[in-house]
Amino acid sequence: MNIYLRPLYLLSALLLITVGSFVFFTSCNDDAEPRADISPLFEPIPPEVPGY
Repeated sequence: MNIYLRPLYLLSALLLITVGSFVFFTSCNDDAEPRADISPLFEPIPPEVPGY
């Protein structure tokens, strides 16, 4: 049973690390100037959208 659960643990750990690092880097860049380096990758959120 441990043999089948080990890839699940590795996959969840890898996903947690990638999501955590992405959130960490984006939150660190919020205080800086407007991000001109990654702005082509993400579509800007229009100000009319409620909740943002």
